Amino acid sequence: VCSSDLVTLLLASCTSGVDDLFDKSSSARITETLQNNQVILSSATNGWLMQYYPNADADNSTDHPQYGGFSVLAKFNKDGHVTVASELAGTNSTATSTYKLEQSAGAVLSFDTYNDIFHYFSDPANVDGIGKKGIGMEGDFEFRMVSATADKVIMTGKKHGSRIIMTPLPQDQTWGDYLNKLKLAEKDMRFVSYLYIVNKDTSTVTMTNHNLQITYVDATGTENVKNVPFMPTLTGYSLYDTLSIGGVKVKSLTYDADKYEFVSDAGTNAKLKGVILPVNKSLISGSDWYFCYDNLGSTGKYYWGIGKDNLYNIEGETLGYIVLESKILYFKSGNYGGAYGYTCTLTGDDEITLKLTSYAGNQTQQGNAKYYFKYMNYFLTPLNGTFKLSTDNIRFPTWIKLVDVKDPDNTIIVTTDPQVPYSL
Repeated sequence: VCSSDLVTLLLASCTSGVDDLFDKSSSARITETLQNNQVILSSATNGWLMQYYPNADADNSTDHPQYGGFSVLAKFNKDGHVTVASELAGTNSTATSTYKLEQSAGAVLSFDTYNDIFHYFSDPANVDGIGKKGIGMEGDFEFRMVSATADKVIMTGKKHGSRIIMTPLPQDQTWGDYLNKLKLAEKDMRFVSYLYIVNKDTSTVTMTNHNLQITYVDATGTENVKNVPFMPTLTGYSLYDTLSIGGVKVKSLTYDADKYEFVSDAGTNAKLKGVILPVNKSLISGSDWYFCYDNLGSTGKYYWGIGKDNLYNIEGETLGYIVLESKILYFKSGNYGGAYGYTCTLTGDDEITLKLTSYAGNQTQQGNAKYYFKYMNYFLTPLNGTFKLSTDNIRFPTWIKLVDVKDPDNTIIVTTDPQVPYSL
């Protein structure tokens, strides 16, 4: 065979192989992939249960706190509309918007028109003030499709990269019923604090935004803090990543209501135990307890009335918040924040004596506290004395009522729900 004939044969052979391997054009293959994904998304006739982690891979700094997962329900229609519900939006609330599938280095699912329930997680100014202004919860509204079947869809956020998993919601489960059950389960599983027990080692645990913070001592004797994003389910907690402490690997925790503890998938080698604190210890446990005028008795309202009038008439300011965290009371007036320290003496399980003792916080906060004391003294006066305490839920209080033992008209209800102190 001459050289020209050999080249002709080789080219013919290569061309045939290429044609066999890519029997469709690139655009045709992309179109087919997007069409298949569209069919899969709309195949869940009762919608999908989405494990939505806004930004579980954040560095947990002040600017980028770490969040766990939240349940989001989504039903995709063939006409490009999607209806969404969320555990954070109320059990009977839904919002409908549009979505699209497009090619961008792979298939991308985009919630392309505003949806007040879904975009709650990605809005740079979260409506509930979660996350830093301009950043919010750092969620996504565009997702790369990693894999898609009728039983499971796996995606990653295009901007922040957190993993998203969707599974079909069972046909016999209404959205409202599921979210109600989840709400009750979360409430039943919630404690002020926890203990994480691995074999014979015990670590302390706190929780914020579906993120467990475990303080433990490693094999070298060094104290560490591990952040463990999780998602509440009807039966326990599903962890974002495998937790490994003391050589024991855990991916899920199942709640045992009779024992107030979570059993791990590693068996008895690891468990998360709920801690029930007396109500007076809950008040100074480190949770944020907010004050407001409407939750005061007549004594408190009298002093607060003087304080807010003086503050506004002289400084032209109103209070942005008053919150007790552990043994420090923080306030913000206008653009200035300060802090005051308290001594707290506990008697029994339901009595506490509070005494204002010092300026607190950093140097700036102490300076502001000193300057504003001529106003803040009126707001603080009701919070000096001995109080009897009661609460709505001893396992995880959402409010605590303080009643002055010497002045029954001096009552104060503090809440975990952020409160505006008052309105003029």
